[in-house]
Amino acid sequence: MEEEIFTRKGGRAARRASRLNAPIIHHPPLTTQVPLYEIANAEGEEQIHELAMRIVEELGVEFRESQALEIWGKTDAEINGILIKATTNELELIEASLYLKNCGGTYSNRIYTGECCIYTASHGTEVLAMIEVQKHHRGFHVAQCAGYLNQSPSTQILDAIREWESTFPINPEPTWEEIYTSENWEVEIWPNVI
Repeated sequence: MEEEIFTRKGGRAARRASRLNAPIIHHPPLTTQVPLYEIANAEGEEQIHELAMRIVEELGVEFRESQALEIWGKTDAEINGILIKATTNELELIEASLYLKNCGGTYSNRIYTGECCIYTASHGTEVLAMIEVQKHHRGFHVAQCAGYLNQSPSTQILDAIREWESTFPINPEPTWEEIYTSENWEVEIWPNVI
């Protein structure tokens, strides 16, 4: 019988050298074959609005705690004819956001988790701006203010907001925990909404 002779092929060093000296292969970039589409025309925007309002009416956030609503009422202010008022439910939040066509309606989860609260600045029935208030180590502060299409509001509105912000106490009343607790900001989910 013949003996088989086993030979080494170089071991770890040879495998490493073959990897380092391997040719670099460049593949052509990926291109999509999907054509560009218009996401929504005016009719599509109207349908989206109708469905959003249906969802908010049938599925949403409701404040049931009268104490939370009472506390929120203390933070409202009227400065130079501009009413600054806290949004007390998700319907108000989304209605203001749809009216201004800005991103304020997406803050529901942030409000629920206690990251911020949203106020509206209005004159009569017209919503002029949405104001995000965040908790700061020294109290509350206005983080941002967005008007129509997320643009900066007029100087008259900004002056009223600055004056309102200057009244924020060092130890704010109401406290963040009093306003944003899971009992005050409940999410009710009803199946088969759409």
